Amino acid sequence: MIKAKKKANEITEDDVKEGEKDIQKLTDKFIEKIDKIGEEKVKEIMAI
Repeated sequence: MIKAKKKANEITEDDVKEGEKDIQKLTDKFIEKIDKIGEEKVKEIMAI
C-alpha cells in the first residue's frame, strides 16, 4: 500500500522510508513473540 501511494505520488519518499521502518519494527516484534511461543512449546513438549 505504501509503494502504491508512492507510485501515485500521494506520499513522499521520506514518508515511504518511515512507513517501511514502522512495518519492519512491527514485523520484528511479532517474530520475537512467535519465537518465544515456539520456545515455550518446545519446553512443554520436552517436559512430557
